[in-house]
Amino acid sequence: MARAKIIPIEQASQPAYFAYFDPVTEHLLAVTCGPHHVFTHYAKLTKDQFTDINSCKVSFDECIIDRYVNATGITEHRLITKQIADEFAFKSIEWVSAPVTVNTEFVVKWNKKLKQWTFVITPAGRSVLQGALYDSTIVFFITLETDFDFLLRTFYLRIHDLLKFGEITYSFDSTIEDDINKLSITTRTFFQQYGLEIHD
Repeated sequence: MARAKIIPIEQASQPAYFAYFDPVTEHLLAVTCGPHHVFTHYAKLTKDQFTDINSCKVSFDECIIDRYVNATGITEHRLITKQIADEFAFKSIEWVSAPVTVNTEFVVKWNKKLKQWTFVITPAGRSVLQGALYDSTIVFFITLETDFDFLLRTFYLRIHDLLKFGEITYSFDSTIEDDINKLSITTRTFFQQYGLEIHD
């Protein structure tokens, strides 16, 4: 009996998301899940960004177009919220680079093998939390070590979630994150003692 020929199923291409803007004013004009037939200047979006804007969770007025130089030296555009832009411009900044000690209150773990970031509040950190601090959100920025304007990742972490789950983990988004020596980790000052735990 002849075997039936198996025809492979073609995999649907992943949708691409775009934020189109006016090149003069840099005002947002449209967000789409495919190329626009009229507008030409755009910033690529993540699926989450597209969903937030498309569902009106984030308005056009809350967004700005940010220019940056990518790893190959080419200028590109990206969409960020005004909140992120404001928080990235803060003055009360803490660089996370010290080794972890018994006094460390918050630990950022970088794991090359697992390709992930992990964020943990230590027992020392839990001891200083009280009142409204339990409802706080802390933010971490991952930038290039040589260029703090080159923002790679932004992590928003709710204290409540960190206490509930013990730790929060995110996978790497790009190959740039594979080399911790090329990265800088900063945050607004919330805890007094931060530590970086590196797993090569």
